[in-house]
Amino acid sequence: MAKVVELIRKYHAEKWMIIQSFEPLYLEELQRIAPDIVTHQLVFGFSPWLPVYFDRSFHFGRFKYLPGIKSINCFYMYANKRILEKYHKRNLTVYVFTIDKPDQILKAANMGVDGIITNDPELALKTLSKN
Repeated sequence: MAKVVELIRKYHAEKWMIIQSFEPLYLEELQRIAPDIVTHQLVFGFSPWLPVYFDRSFHFGRFKYLPGIKSINCFYMYANKRILEKYHKRNLTVYVFTIDKPDQILKAANMGVDGIITNDPELALKTLSKN
């Protein structure tokens, strides 16, 4: 992680760079050595009925976000108003990944997500600017 921080500092990217990961240990290390760099925690999804979640593997229990992160980023199919309200109340943003279709982009935007992670930013901007 030190090499990543070194490159971020070399190119003065602290203000516009975001590091996101499914791996809590990487995020914790980054926060320890460079607390000024914004971190987002990835989670694939949550079960609405059972205390389980999936990041890089399946876990029993409630999802625990790391102190110091700025956002919870989840797979778009698991995002819903309840998730948004829960994390917004904790002053966290919620981004969704990976959306590459106009109808999915609009659905996420209308739901109130704070950000959309896409492979096609031009399509996302075009879609959002139409509405």
